Amino acid sequence: MAEIVTGYDGQIREWVSHELGIEKVGGDKFSALGIMHDNALIGGAVYHDYQRHNIEMSLATTDKRWCTRKILKGLLSYPFEQLGVVRVGAMCSKKNRQMRSILERIGFKMEGCARKAFDGKNDAIIYSMLNNECRWLK
Repeated sequence: MAEIVTGYDGQIREWVSHELGIEKVGGDKFSALGIMHDNALIGGAVYHDYQRHNIEMSLATTDKRWCTRKILKGLLSYPFEQLGVVRVGAMCSKKNRQMRSILERIGFKMEGCARKAFDGKNDAIIYSMLNNECRWLK
């Protein structure tokens, strides 16, 4: 069964960055949660650009077993309950239909399109979830 791991922020950020094809997700200030299954990292969330009411989340996964109620509760309780933010934002490539579908199924709402914002070539779709919309913490 998948479980959340903490205390490996740097390694998790490196893994998420590699999986997303981004040089360094999150800049200098970030926190990260990993998702392990059978002693292997199968997912990670990097939280960055924190403002008291808002934080951005960069999520990468390589195995469908990551997506359980327990994992979703853990990933979303950090920003909403521990940090007390009102909004969690996420962006992904417009071409990444699989991640867009995951974000929508777990409750993120599409806000719009940022032209060429994903990598300078591809558009990014902007998503968010508000604390009162998060069904995983109820």
